[in-house]
Formats: sequence, C-alpha cells, structure tokens
Amino acid sequence: MTNKDYYEEFETELEEDKDFIESFSSKKRYQSDGYIEDLTYTEAEVKKFYFYPLTTLTGRELKEGIRLAKEKTTIMCTTPDKGTSLTLYLTEEDSTFDLNEFMDPANYSEQLMKNSKNMAAMFKCDEEFNIDKLYVITEEALTNDNFDAVTKYINKTISFDSTDGRYYINFVPIEEFTSLFDARPLILVNSEPISDKIKEISIETPAGALVGQIKPVNKDGRFPKLYAKEGTQVFPKLTFPFQTQPVLSLIDYWNSDQIIPLNDILNFIKSKGKKYNDSFSLADFLKLGKPSEKPVLRVDSGEKIRFYSKGIREDGSYSMNGVWIPKNEPYEEWIEFTKGSKIGYKVASGNPGAARLLNKIIDDIYQVEVTPKEYTNYSAAFEVLLSMLTESFWKDNEFEGAIKTVDKDGQIIEEIDDKTIYVRSQKYAGQDRYSVTTNLWLAWKKVNQDLVINNQSIIKRIESVMAMLSGQLKCNYSINKGDNDDYKILLPYYFELQNPIENPNRNWVEYKDIIVKLKSSYFDITASEIKPKLTPISENIVHKLEYNHYAFPELTKTIESASIPSSMPLDQQLANGEYSKYQLKSFSNNKDDIEKIKNQYGSGEITFNPLTNIYIINKGNFEFKEVEAIKELIISSFYGSGKWKITLMTEANIEITLNLNLFNKFDTNNSFVNLIL
Repeated sequence: MTNKDYYEEFETELEEDKDFIESFSSKKRYQSDGYIEDLTYTEAEVKKFYFYPLTTLTGRELKEGIRLAKEKTTIMCTTPDKGTSLTLYLTEEDSTFDLNEFMDPANYSEQLMKNSKNMAAMFKCDEEFNIDKLYVITEEALTNDNFDAVTKYINKTISFDSTDGRYYINFVPIEEFTSLFDARPLILVNSEPISDKIKEISIETPAGALVGQIKPVNKDGRFPKLYAKEGTQVFPKLTFPFQTQPVLSLIDYWNSDQIIPLNDILNFIKSKGKKYNDSFSLADFLKLGKPSEKPVLRVDSGEKIRFYSKGIREDGSYSMNGVWIPKNEPYEEWIEFTKGSKIGYKVASGNPGAARLLNKIIDDIYQVEVTPKEYTNYSAAFEVLLSMLTESFWKDNEFEGAIKTVDKDGQIIEEIDDKTIYVRSQKYAGQDRYSVTTNLWLAWKKVNQDLVINNQSIIKRIESVMAMLSGQLKCNYSINKGDNDDYKILLPYYFELQNPIENPNRNWVEYKDIIVKLKSSYFDITASEIKPKLTPISENIVHKLEYNHYAFPELTKTIESASIPSSMPLDQQLANGEYSKYQLKSFSNNKDDIEKIKNQYGSGEITFNPLTNIYIINKGNFEFKEVEAIKELIISSFYGSGKWKITLMTEANIEITLNLNLFNKFDTNNSFVNLIL
C-alpha cells in the first residue's frame, strides 16, 4: 500500500467511525508530517503564548550575545504593549531533576540539584517573525500589575523551515537560562529602553547594608564621578573582614570604643561656649585624679628678664624733661633687667626728693621662677599627658641645650648646660623612645589602680586622645607611634595642636596646657555643624599625606581577610601593616538616620552585625557634573542581599525605577555585581 492509499483510508475511517477514540500514539505518527494540527495534537499540547521582544535597558539588541559571569547581570526590558500572541504546538516538554550547576567554579565538589525544564514547539506566523531577537514568553498576557508575578520563559533557539513555512523553537524558564554556575545573567524590568543621557541616580539599599562604590560606566568605558546631591550625606566606615568562611565577619573599627564618640566632643565644645571650629583646652575633657598644684615657670639661667609693669609712684619726681610728677600717680612701663642692671635704692633722710641710691649690680641671672596669678586647675591624669607631650618635644629636638662645649686650657670638653634637659636626655639614652614616653602613663595607671578601675570610660578617652594627637605625641598609643601622618586617614577625626612649644633659646620649656582644634579628612567642620565632605561615591579618593599617597582598596570579586586589629592604634598602621582595610559607606537623606549614623562612631559596637544595623537604610540622591550615557553600573556592598531600588533620572526628567534583588543571601562573600544596562 502506498502512502497516498494509507492517508485516503485513514480519512475514510474518520468519517465513518464516529466513536473513534483519539489515540496519542496515532497522532504522533503524523505530527512531523504537518498533517492537520488540530487532529494530531492533544488539547494540552496546543497553547497560546505571548512573545515580548527584549533589549537591554539602553536599547541594545543581543545579537552579539550576553556577557556571563558570576558578578555580571544584564538588565533587560520590555513592556506589555509589545506582546504578540502565537499558537504553539508543543512537540516536547520534559522536566528532570539533575546535578547541572556548580555552586562555585572553584569548588567542583559542590553542585546544585535543580529541576530543569525544557520545551520545544512549532508555530506558524502570518507575518515574518524575527528569529534573531531574544523574547520573554508567557502563557498569560503581561500587564503592569502582573508583570513580576507571571511565569516567564526565554527562547534558546528559534529556526525557520522554508519548506513547510513553520518556525521551530526551544524555550526554558527564565531561571534556567544559564547553568554555568551561581549567577543571575538576566534581570527583566517593565520599562521602555533609555534613549537619553542620565543626570541623576537615586539609590535605596536593603536595611543593614554597607556600600562600597556605586560606579557608573559610560559608553566609552570610562568611570564618571557620581556625587551626593544637597541633602544626602555619605559617611565613611573603616572595616576589617577577619573571617570570610563560612560567613563574612566584619570589624567596624570606627564604631569601636577606641574612637571618642563624635557627640561627646561636640557637646563638650558647646559647653565651653565655643564653636565647633574654635580652639579649646582638653584639660576639663580629660579630668581624672587630684588637681595639680599651682604651676611655677622655672628657667635655670637667663640672659634678660623683661616684663610690663603697672602701678603707682611712691613719691613725686621730675621727669626727664623737667615736669614734676606728683606722688601716687599711676604708671605703665616696661621693666628690664640684664647683666649690669642696678636694683634696690635708699632715700636720703629728710629729703624725699633726693636721688635714689642704687646699691645692687646684676652680674648673672639664673633659677628664675614665675608663678601665675590665674591658672587652670589640671587633674593628675592630664598632667601626665602634658609630661608625655613635653618629653616627645624634647626627644624630637634631641634634647638640645642639655650640654655645652667649653674650652678649658685648650681642650674642648662637654658640660651640663641645663640640668633639667640633661636629666630627661639621660632617661631616654639607649632606650626605645616610644616605650619610655608610654611608661609615664603606664606607671601612673599602676600607682592609681583603683582610680583606673573605677573610671574605665575616661581612661579609654585619654588613650584615644593620645591617638588623636599622633601629630605631636610619639608613644605606643599613637598611630604608627606618631612617626607619620597616617592618623589623618586612619581616624575619622583628630586633634590639631594649637599651642606647640617654640624654644629659640634652648632653655627648658614644657607644655602647660593642650589647646586643640577638631580636624578631619572626611568631615567639614564649621562653626555650627559637622558633615561629611563632598566626595564621589563612585570611587575611593586618593589621600595626600606628608610621606606618601594612599587610597583604600575597592571591593572586588574576592574579599581579603585580615587579622583582628587589637585595641592598640599602632595595629592600624598603613606603612608597615598589611591588614585588609575597606572603607565602606553609609548614606542617607533623612535627618533622623543621619543622626543615627553619626552616633555609631565610637558606640563600642566593634563587630558589625547587619541585624543590629537593621534600622539604617541607605537612601540618597546622586548626580553627575555633566549628563552621561551610562551603559553599566557597578555596585559593591557588604551584606547587600535584598531589594535595591535604583532610579535613573534622564536628561529629559524621565524617571526609570528598577526594583532589583541583588546579591546572594546565602553567600555573604558575594559583594560585587556589574549591572549591564
């Protein structure tokens, strides 16, 4: 029997036998031959699907393919009005569980068992169908309301058979579009493509996230700077990842009790009737222990004594030009004593107007003492800090003036010139200078143990001030022991000394007070407020220091761990230490949240926990100096898993809002994502 005879017989059977039961197997015999589709496919195999063409958010077609990597995600867009409905005849539909995905390309022993679904179909189309496009395919028509909820598929292959005029398609659920490794190659959004340049970007992160950078990439592959707009404040955070497995664990160093709370400093300045950018004394800020005795200024030897004197004349006298100056007349004049000056007098008996008889001639001046009329009642602990600063100064000057060289009988010998300076020089001779200075404080603490135990907060404050004075104080509590100015970037704020010792005469001098100004590399400090400096959130700035330049490393795909820094500031050093330091950010345009972030500095919560930081949601508005054609957006974050709301404002003031689930909640080391727009 020929094929033609067989078909004619089969058609006759269909007409005559009304009780013919459709057989699935018999239909399958004719599907591939294109026999009447309605008779050769079951009802479940004939379905209406909706096709929506996809482009990237900036309107690019994907003929060149999609860039795939664990950290790369392409933002695709379409809108419900672009849909085309087609009737598909399913030729294959299978669903299997299989080990088909590596969780980590570097760990081949860890795979994911997942349900892999694959569908194949054929269809006809009255109009020419573009097989070069990528489509999102749904069984339910998309609307603005159901866009995110409807099950979606993506075509893997589409081909056209010109012999029978049919299209053949393979498609899979959008979640199955890649099986390379743990990645999100596509994110689909309901949006028209962006045709304009971007002028602003607004960001809202999941609660508890710390942000590294929001780094735009323009059409030329360059990185335009993105600045916080007025009202948005960006706060720096110095972090140390000390553990990366099984989960990320983080030290938030500037939250530790090694940092004096910012509000403690500001409230103290206000209590003194000062402005935030005024100079002030640290004496009352560091008050601990018994008050000091009234200070006496001593100079072992001097060349001249000069002072300004005010008083009244004991008796009348003639001036140099012959004018009589009566008794008890007020006077103001400079009085000066040097070698050869005459002092003391007698008044001739019975002759008050007679010339004074001067009877003492100065040959040398030494052991000069001056006791002030008014003085600050310093505490014992503050006195120790004064001594540490004083000895740091003299050591820096190599105790100049301690000895002098003299010629005795043609032989040059050394003699003690200033006993006080000499005694200090001998204490430091052959010793570690930092330890000697530090021991002044440690010895005081040992003698005053009860005071120390009962006043831990003020003890910690004094030791933190030593770090903040690293520019003048060289000891083991100073950043890098005070040898450079790295403290300016390793501390959120520091003290700049306003009353440095100046000693042109090489005589013993010492600090009588510590007058400072609050300074910062990260905050602008004005008379009435302190707020973060305007720096780009798109990059880490390069800090220009006295001895070098430094920029904190940006977050990348690989997080480097570090040893936990101890409580000693010297462990935060840049020049000699290789701790992995990441300077992350919190930002907000909400006044209450801004205050909460400020209060975190020095709060004592050194281990960062996103659960305890849950009340902080980074929310801010950022702008470019000039509009930019943005093609990518690189985002780095610690604990950034969750919904990110990213709003792009175009040059034409059109807002495109993206609600994106970024990062992996099961992988806290996933800190870097590259959004292809």
